Amino acid sequence: MTCGLYLGWRQPEIINSRMRLQAFPVWEMIVFLLNGLVFILIGLQLPEVVEGIRGQRFSVGRIVWDAIMISGVVIVIRFVWVFTATYLPRMLSRRLRKKDPPPAWQWVTIVAWTGMRGVVSLAAALALPFTVKDDAPFPDRDLIIFSHSWSFWSRL
Repeated sequence: MTCGLYLGWRQPEIINSRMRLQAFPVWEMIVFLLNGLVFILIGLQLPEVVEGIRGQRFSVGRIVWDAIMISGVVIVIRFVWVFTATYLPRMLSRRLRKKDPPPAWQWVTIVAWTGMRGVVSLAAALALPFTVKDDAPFPDRDLIIFSHSWSFWSRL
């Protein structure tokens, strides 16, 4: 991470503008492929996860309901955050208000909705170990993966 931050800071001195324009689509394609890989891994693991959930104390209906509720809370928090971060600084600073007037609420709504991404949290859920100390199974690992995959798909 430190190397990436340093190189990003020094990028204008290291890489000319023509190379940056060529590199941008390459990095976009790499991100696209990595996102696809995460979805493939989830698809491969989902039948096993659903089977693991069935053996636990939770019913599938309860898990789906919890995932819907978690998705709703996350979406509401995202909207509150984006609207607050957009309008509060402009309410507090007259200079900012003059320099950059507040955008229409419709544009802020689009930013709040389109900015939601779940691949990072899905990858984190997939990275949970199968076991913890003493080879005991990771508590509710299947439930976490299922909830994250459901909450991601419900936002699309």
